[in-house]
Amino acid sequence: MKRLLFILGCWFTVHAALAQDQPLAITDDMLNENYCHYLDSIATERFVNEDYAAAWRLKSTQTEILLRMNGERDEGYIHCLGMQSRILYRLGKVDEAIETAQKTVTLWGNSVGTDNDYYAIFLDNLSLYQAKGGKEEQALDNCKKAVKVYENLLRNDGDMAVILVHCAEYSHALGLYDDAIKYQLRALSIIKELDGELSDLYISELEYLKLYYDSKGDRQNVDKLDNRLTQLRERAKDRFNLKELQTVEGCHDHNPEALTCAKYLLNTAVDDSRRNTVVAYLMAWSASSADVSIDIDERLSKLMNTRSDITNYITAFLAAAVEYCLENKVKVLDEDAYLSVIRRLMAYYVANREKTGKNDQLESWLEADANGSLKEMLKKK
Repeated sequence: MKRLLFILGCWFTVHAALAQDQPLAITDDMLNENYCHYLDSIATERFVNEDYAAAWRLKSTQTEILLRMNGERDEGYIHCLGMQSRILYRLGKVDEAIETAQKTVTLWGNSVGTDNDYYAIFLDNLSLYQAKGGKEEQALDNCKKAVKVYENLLRNDGDMAVILVHCAEYSHALGLYDDAIKYQLRALSIIKELDGELSDLYISELEYLKLYYDSKGDRQNVDKLDNRLTQLRERAKDRFNLKELQTVEGCHDHNPEALTCAKYLLNTAVDDSRRNTVVAYLMAWSASSADVSIDIDERLSKLMNTRSDITNYITAFLAAAVEYCLENKVKVLDEDAYLSVIRRLMAYYVANREKTGKNDQLESWLEADANGSLKEMLKKK
């Protein structure tokens, strides 16, 4: 009953303030983690729905609460600052976005460290706002720092590709055409690995590579890319044609696309706009394929309690299993393979936990993996 009353109190306080377009006045009973979680969920909802003014008021309130409770070295507080800068940027307040993003980078570097992926992402966000504000040299410098962090982490994922694309953009804006081409080629190699050369993203970034060659005056490579783009667009028309997956033979021919879809799903955010298309293709392929046999058994039952869990986690498990089977040329998962797939799922969960919220089953697996008991826990009964 107390929990219900707390939630109702949060709802009335927040929605009354939003209805009047007013900031939330912070009271003592708001200074707790539960209220912060509630504000975070509502702010995220408003941000996704592009109601940036409301998202700003909610996130600002959450940030102030965390500052009062935990101080400015708190990771949650710094994350909130980072989100504030994203909202400010979308509100067109570029100078304020730069100031807030710089504070985020400085606090995170001093409090947590400069050798982690969050530091690189915060640097990249800062560079984006700086470039928008006409500060391309500063933007490029921060973007290069972000690349260096990821290189030291030995990461070649979607985030690294985005950072490299930004480096290419800023280099081009500064007339550094050879550097722009170098960064764009690196980004394209990652995108091809994760998403395939027939993806919209790969083709669109190939267009930018052509632009950089054109700016350099390299007509030979421009002409080559024109021909290449024509070929890729023609092939891409039938890339995700589900009719071709109705037979075992058709599925086998499209194993490369299935692997690309699996990698794409596991390496992009849970709210990515192309996720539904990728999931639909992967499910259709796995249903008819004779090359893999993936069992959704009782060990995953607690990930099927809600529609959200199924959408977020069962599909990610399917992607991780498809990835493992195709890369290792096996049809079914033995115990060691299953453990590897669950760890891949957990990595996906941790990367998206701020957006999906916590899941008790996955949290228990993370704890078991940390103390060395996960393999025993996952043994099939």
